[in-house]
Amino acid sequence: MTEAPTLKIHIKKLFIYFILLFQISCASLYSSNDTYNLRGKVSFTSDEANFFFNVVARISKNNVNIKFYDPTGIKLITELNSYRGDWNPSNYDTRLVNFFDIKPRELAYLASRECKKKIECSIFKEFIKDDVKILILLNDV
Repeated sequence: MTEAPTLKIHIKKLFIYFILLFQISCASLYSSNDTYNLRGKVSFTSDEANFFFNVVARISKNNVNIKFYDPTGIKLITELNSYRGDWNPSNYDTRLVNFFDIKPRELAYLASRECKKKIECSIFKEFIKDDVKILILLNDV
């Protein structure tokens, strides 16, 4: 019977340890890294053409990477990459960028505004410039 009080103290310490571990693990959901992995759809509508793509996007403050897939989501059509606010001119289809007239900083701002400190993230935005209408619908992966 002399071991029972000691056992209660160890159980209380173990319980406190698990509570602390749980709080730390929940705090890690809100990463300060601010990198968002998103998946969704982008549509372009203009007087000249209409396009619809499935996209996979990885957005952070300094880097934006968007992969455009065909409507079935199987074939990679093109990819846009940026570093520090401008699209990298070496790896994209210029026809797509002419329609996708959104700066990487705009996407990074939109993602941080819509997704920061949220467990589930959803972005729905419409951009209209001249005769081009771009509709973006992204959800977290």
